[in-house]
Amino acid sequence: MKVLTVVIAIAGALLFSGSGGAGRPPQLGAVLNGLDNPYFVAMYQGVKDEAAGLHVPVSFRAPQSHADVSRQVAEVRAVLASKKECYAISPIDPAHLVSPLRGVRQPVVFLDSPLDRATAGREGLRIATAIGSSDYGAGKLAGAEMVSLLHGKGQVALIGGFPTGNGVLRLNGF
Repeated sequence: MKVLTVVIAIAGALLFSGSGGAGRPPQLGAVLNGLDNPYFVAMYQGVKDEAAGLHVPVSFRAPQSHADVSRQVAEVRAVLASKKECYAISPIDPAHLVSPLRGVRQPVVFLDSPLDRATAGREGLRIATAIGSSDYGAGKLAGAEMVSLLHGKGQVALIGGFPTGNGVLRLNGF
């Protein structure tokens, strides 16, 4: 269901951006999070399949690891150089892509991870939409469920994993 929502938002942004010109469909450039995470592999496959069904050409790029922020910046710069009509981007963290996206006028759809809207606005970044869940809220729900399961007794250890924006929000919510 989440992949369908992603595709609908991307299709809407493409329609908003206008046609690709010269009788061709609009082109989408996508930069996903690290493909070492099965979630982002599923996102890739879902967007690829739905875009094919809509006859929308997509150029995908992604770092191999969700820890490789500098590689994702390079991938964003490369997809921007290809001059697409719309971009779909899943940032590793909420801040590192603001500068490389400075001045982009085509619609940008952010997937899974939010980008700081205030900073993006100051940099002139046009955010078509952002699709994701409330990571803080998810952490809060998980914490409440843990309290319920333990009946107020016991100890809990939190393992944070990679300290990205989403992970930090989930830990803080918990």
